[in-house]
Amino acid sequence: MHIDLPSLSLIIEHPIAIAGGAGARIHVADGRIWLTEEDCLEDVFLGPGASYTLKQPGRVVIESEGTARVTVEAHVSVEAERPLMSRLASAWQALAHRVSASRRGWSTPAFAQ
Repeated sequence: MHIDLPSLSLIIEHPIAIAGGAGARIHVADGRIWLTEEDCLEDVFLGPGASYTLKQPGRVVIESEGTARVTVEAHVSVEAERPLMSRLASAWQALAHRVSASRRGWSTPAFAQ
């Protein structure tokens, strides 16, 4: 199962880097770009109307010839994010415990946590 995140429109005038973008789709609205994916030997060149789906989970650098307008559409796998959700739930429980403790009149000093 995938959740579609809102697309992100970017104006590229200088090189940018995206980390962990595997599965994200890059669409060029205006201008020309080239991108280099980590662990890939060849650059990808895209002109107006062209799209490319990132294949590698590592870093990708996107550069433009002059100014380019691109859209990045990302897809996040719910299964892949479960460890993150577990960490967030644990952090939430810890915060609730602290709030409860402070209401009882005592709390753990920040330096002791």
